[in-house]
Amino acid sequence: MDFELRVDSGKKVIEPLVCGEVLYESFEQGRCSKLSFDILADSQSAVTEGDIVSLRVGGSGVFLGVVFGRRQSGGVVSVYAYDSLRYLKNRDTYVYEKQRASDIVRRIAMDYNLRLGEIAQTKYVIASRVEDNVSLAEMIANALDIELSQTGRRYVLYDEFGALRLAEQSRMKSKAVIDATNSGTVSFASSVDNRSNRIKVARYDKKAGKREIGVASDSASEKRIGVLQHYVRVGARSDVKLTEHANALLKLQNKNDTAISVGGIVGDVRVRGGVSVTVDLPVFSGEAHVTRCLHRLLPERHLMDVVLRIG
Repeated sequence: MDFELRVDSGKKVIEPLVCGEVLYESFEQGRCSKLSFDILADSQSAVTEGDIVSLRVGGSGVFLGVVFGRRQSGGVVSVYAYDSLRYLKNRDTYVYEKQRASDIVRRIAMDYNLRLGEIAQTKYVIASRVEDNVSLAEMIANALDIELSQTGRRYVLYDEFGALRLAEQSRMKSKAVIDATNSGTVSFASSVDNRSNRIKVARYDKKAGKREIGVASDSASEKRIGVLQHYVRVGARSDVKLTEHANALLKLQNKNDTAISVGGIVGDVRVRGGVSVTVDLPVFSGEAHVTRCLHRLLPERHLMDVVLRIG
């Protein structure tokens, strides 16, 4: 497998001698990508926190990030690096009015000196919101959740070789196919842990002393598995229609989490967290979204393990 790993300290660029696999892991939403590798403990190829790491596979840029940690055991140093989404773990307080989720991404990127790639323009204008002492990732996720509930459009924020990119997930289609000819182990799981069959949306205006509630529920589901309620509070000045909002959320959340884990797939760098792939396996056939992807690279081999979300 033709791959190139480089480390830039700002003073020199090296291609360290890697021991074993290079691991590249990405996720669908809310978590930064991670690159892990072991190198020989050599003064000529020393790596330290803050160094810039890049991984190219077949000439294509796959990962660009910063070394966050290392551990030495004997003559081997284990190194890990994160992409720019790592900086969204910073906590802050933002108050905003009449902003789209895409506006929030741009504002945070500007405030924290993060490079921006292509940012798709989201549709829904959030009337007002206060995000108090929460992570930047949570702020963005909340805005994207509002976009999803109001428009039915799901967006994915990810790092594309060092730059933040926001894309509508329906456009993130990979040409990769996962089937019995290129994969190893396959497992299937289904759960109601994150399912909601009753939604309450509340709006409370302290000044007016007024409280409104919108409710949507699935009585058949409640009878079968019990009440699984999700409670949402919108801002006092929000123009959201509460019952309509509750029904929209119910449609999105009133379903099982269904996942397929596939290991030992022939590696394909087009596959990363957030994209959709074509699946043709005994447990499922159709389109599925990649929620987690782990690439395992050696000079003579490139395999990947994926977790897929259906629907």
